[in-house]
Amino acid sequence: MTSATTRLSPLPSTKGNQYGLLMGSSSSMQQLFRRIRRVSGSGVNTLLTGEPGSGKKRTALTLHQYSPLARHPFMAIDCAMLSDDPEEAAGSLPSASSSLACQTLPCFGQFTLGTLYLDEITAMPMKLQDKLATMLAHNSQPASAAHPASQSPLRIIAATQHDPIRAVTQGRLQEQLYFQLAQFPVQIPPLRERDDDAVELAQHFLQHFNRQTTSSKSFSRDVIRQIRNHDWPGNVSELRKRVEQAHGRAGEIITATEFCDQRFEDSLISGHEISPLDHQKTTSDGPGSWLSVSEAERQLVINTLNSCQQNRQQAAALLGITVEVLDQKLAQ
Repeated sequence: MTSATTRLSPLPSTKGNQYGLLMGSSSSMQQLFRRIRRVSGSGVNTLLTGEPGSGKKRTALTLHQYSPLARHPFMAIDCAMLSDDPEEAAGSLPSASSSLACQTLPCFGQFTLGTLYLDEITAMPMKLQDKLATMLAHNSQPASAAHPASQSPLRIIAATQHDPIRAVTQGRLQEQLYFQLAQFPVQIPPLRERDDDAVELAQHFLQHFNRQTTSSKSFSRDVIRQIRNHDWPGNVSELRKRVEQAHGRAGEIITATEFCDQRFEDSLISGHEISPLDHQKTTSDGPGSWLSVSEAERQLVINTLNSCQQNRQQAAALLGITVEVLDQKLAQ
């Protein structure tokens, strides 16, 4: 699937540690909540950056829920699945009303009212990036008789796990498109920089699975310590999957045995695990040598696949990417 359309309630949850579909009591998450409040009602295009599994799509959904377009559809598109032939790409996307987006960028079908979420914008073919940049430049012009403002009730939220400036210099992100999308950039913090949010989220996920199974399982103290000390390179997606797996195989008390696998234990012993933003090699090359971004990402994919017994679907879910993007990382 290249896309999915969702209709959401316009009344998301708001608590001290929760904003829309996001949760966290850390200062970095509270700062993110404040930033979302500032941008959600404005309707400006937004660029989300963050590591795989950090919650980019949930952030986009929260922005949509709090926007004037909340009663309209939210459509997510995996840019890595788009063809560089706009007509070919058009056939796989849902349709809605006719509009400028359809005329200028056929690959988006006729979706023109609501929020369009472009996942991993740097993976979009350059031909389509050029067309999208042209469309956004057109929509940013003052309203006129020929192009009234009411014809553009479409908000673009794009996301990437990469440094967008570096992607521009590397030719993977069209420069004008970057400036059009980054009207309001939002950086999503990785879980390792969110203080004690990992424990809070783990307890939240545990209660969710308890409700699903009408059980009352809890974590042992050792598990709480492990959750707090782990780097979580797969971020929230990895944490949720690990809680789900442990819940399924544990008794009333989830112990370290049910919660950990060998890779997880090794990372706790070393106190460190390779992440997409941690490029230092730990191979026979010795200290002082460094991995490139693509090499570090590929190594993370390989490590995750090994921990999942080569289950590509499970590894992709832990990393917060599609199987197709996972295969692309392996091929690099």
